[in-house]
Amino acid sequence: MSWSETEMLEIFGRRYEYLSQKEFDAARKSHRVDFGGCLFENVTLDGLRIAGGDYDFSGCRFLDCTISNSYLDGVLFEGTTFEDCLFENVEALRASFTNARVFHSCMCNSVLHDFDAQGSSWRHGFMHNALLGRSDLRAKLIDSFTFQNVRAVQCNPPDTEAITMGGATKSEVSHYRSSVLKELTARNDLALFDELAESRNNIYSAIYYLSPERVAELAEYVGDETNDPETQEWRDSLEGRELRLVQRWDAEFEQGMQKIAEAFRAARSSSPQQTASLPGNTAILAQRDNFILVRFDGSKDFYGFGSRRDGFSFPSNQCGTKAEVMAELARWQAEVDRDNPAMLDVEQAFLETLEREMPQTSPGKLDAICQRATARADELNAKRDASLEKTRTKEEPQHE
Repeated sequence: MSWSETEMLEIFGRRYEYLSQKEFDAARKSHRVDFGGCLFENVTLDGLRIAGGDYDFSGCRFLDCTISNSYLDGVLFEGTTFEDCLFENVEALRASFTNARVFHSCMCNSVLHDFDAQGSSWRHGFMHNALLGRSDLRAKLIDSFTFQNVRAVQCNPPDTEAITMGGATKSEVSHYRSSVLKELTARNDLALFDELAESRNNIYSAIYYLSPERVAELAEYVGDETNDPETQEWRDSLEGRELRLVQRWDAEFEQGMQKIAEAFRAARSSSPQQTASLPGNTAILAQRDNFILVRFDGSKDFYGFGSRRDGFSFPSNQCGTKAEVMAELARWQAEVDRDNPAMLDVEQAFLETLEREMPQTSPGKLDAICQRATARADELNAKRDASLEKTRTKEEPQHE
């Protein structure tokens, strides 16, 4: 059945602005960004590059639509309804689906960062081959929606009571709940942190039309900044797309620091002994310059340290158990930052914080960890020297 514009405007007692494929394409060419309250039918949104929350699809209704091959940053789908829709090959930062309704729809081959699905409803569809990073999955209802090969990192899972199967037996519902929670429970697979970081660079690369290598280079410059003006001189040469990207990061960093400050104030007001927490129950244990040390998701033994360049996510080699993170910090002291007093101060502060987190540890535990890290650094240096010697020998002229 094909709906006419007049009928669509009156559907379900709500008034919508009807947009066909032709009308949506024309709206994009005219640089329209606010589509709140529109109704899309048989529209394909392909190849979108949306930055900094420019587009608003809140309160919309999508019927038999496709969103594909797109890179999104801060797009709002709050209170939006999706029926018979397909999301495919979508990578998104800060996509908000709060109070959205997703019926008979599919999400596949997608990466969603800071995905907010609080209060949403999911019925009779499926999510396949998706990576969810630091997301809130506490939906209002999940009814017969299938999750397959979904990898969740630092996520709040849905409440058990929100998961159901209409018309199923108690045994079937129990089995379904177990399968959903198994798929959506956060994993501590360290390789996923690197995959998320790569996806984040890809998103910024596509949106700002910069190479992934240049995005990574700019991120490194940002991460190495201190209050010393010399560390900020690289900004003087920025212009155009590079400048807009760095300004986007600066705004994101300020928002993150505000959240940390609010969390610390809340912790101090409730109890002097309470540790400040960010969304996802991530505890901030220490902060030096642009670096922070955290304990993830209320875990008793999963930690990480990172800088603003990572957008408050953490590379896999900087995450792990207390002992693993301490060993990595000690390796940085012994091998990476021997001539960098500022970083040595950061690393020592984090080591001391972690040592206090381990009251059961013997006094010599930290020394043993540092010794192992130093030995590992010596081993790596020896292998490097041997490799250089081998290369030099091959390059030497042969004398008869």
